[in-house]
Amino acid sequence: MKLLRKLRFFLIFIFFSFLSINKLCCLVENAKNPKIIAYNNGNISAIWTKNDGTNDIIQSSYSSDFGQTWSTPINLSVSGENAAEPRFSNDNKISNLYAIWKRFDGFNDIIQFSSSKDFGINWITPNNLSDLGQNAFTSHITTGIFNNKIYALWARSNSANDWARPSATNDIIQFIKSVDGGITWSTIKDLSLVGQGASNPQISIDQLHFNLSTIWKRSNGVNDIIQFRFSKDWGDTWNDEVDLSHANRNSKDPKVISIYNSIYAIWTQTDGSYDVIHFKGSRDRSSTWLNSIALSNDRQTAKHPQFIAPNGGQFIYAIWARNNGVNDIIQLIYSYDSGTTFSSVVDLSTSGQTAKNPELTSDEYGKYIYTTWARSDGLNDIIQFSRSIDFGKTFSSAINLSLSGQTAKNPYITTDIYGLNIYVIWVRNDGTKDVIQMVYSSDFGETFSNSIIISN
Repeated sequence: MKLLRKLRFFLIFIFFSFLSINKLCCLVENAKNPKIIAYNNGNISAIWTKNDGTNDIIQSSYSSDFGQTWSTPINLSVSGENAAEPRFSNDNKISNLYAIWKRFDGFNDIIQFSSSKDFGINWITPNNLSDLGQNAFTSHITTGIFNNKIYALWARSNSANDWARPSATNDIIQFIKSVDGGITWSTIKDLSLVGQGASNPQISIDQLHFNLSTIWKRSNGVNDIIQFRFSKDWGDTWNDEVDLSHANRNSKDPKVISIYNSIYAIWTQTDGSYDVIHFKGSRDRSSTWLNSIALSNDRQTAKHPQFIAPNGGQFIYAIWARNNGVNDIIQLIYSYDSGTTFSSVVDLSTSGQTAKNPELTSDEYGKYIYTTWARSDGLNDIIQFSRSIDFGKTFSSAINLSLSGQTAKNPYITTDIYGLNIYVIWVRNDGTKDVIQMVYSSDFGETFSNSIIISN
């Protein structure tokens, strides 16, 4: 009996200890997935996901003094259910700011939207963009500089819960737009075809010619390929979809830029045994496409491609992480002739420890190129920065932006149109939880401020 009593007390102790540990774990209010937008007048806004002790919610904060001080974070999504994948966009001319994310409604993930008319100081109550009843995810948003135009994409299941037709269930790409700053929205339009799953949509706008370019990954029944679709009238009508990648190769991570009459696309494609970064361009608003160009070496795997096209698309800069046989390093390549030819690949990070998650930005003309990534220092991942002040011909040695001692990740970088003010944001563990940190430079990246914690 004594043995049974001791065993019972022991089990009770273990049970309540588990509850206490689980409760403490749930109270770790981690933040993640930050993004940042900068205006040219010193106003900056940031957005991220943060746990409130029960659920993940979308939060935002703003600075009106070039990043020196930040407001107390405010909640954009309603608490009670998880929200994730925040993205936002601005019109770059006035104070409008538009945010989009996915949130669970108790049954499915739906796409929600909110906007601010004052650089992110105040936000409207969020409203739903995607239809209820099926999961929607991986949204993307862009805005026009004229007439408060907003354009959004996401992937959503087209299942009608019809058990007699299970083959009819696929994830498809959907599109919606607003021409009045998000007050009213158009009818949702399906862009990808049914029959095979589609995901990872991206959208880009050419402000001058009212063009919209969209891109996504979709299965052709055998491989995942990259597809493209184009609109020349702000999304009212759409051309037929075009396959950009090789039909017999798996592809992923598509990105697209539409500028003037040119359209540029980049993605990762499996060539032989390795993933290679591919580029493809059109000079006539997608009527014809040039042959794809392999940008990274085909003897080691490359991933996480990002690119920009400043100076009206004449310059193109692309960045990615690539294995060198020992570690993943950050590499960059550039073109001065709208993608006809590219430079040799440049290694930005040093070998010896793995680097990942590269991001880049530039001034309006492409003279100042700023890059950031996460790299292990042997113990923890830290955020690093490198710059070019001569159109990408040479780059500075990498410097550390985050402190060592705790892991940092998910960097994101932006600058103003002059390249003078630079803002880098990331996630870093403070010893207890993951917080959002940022630094700023007011001298073209010559020096940076100490890191500032902007999440609570």
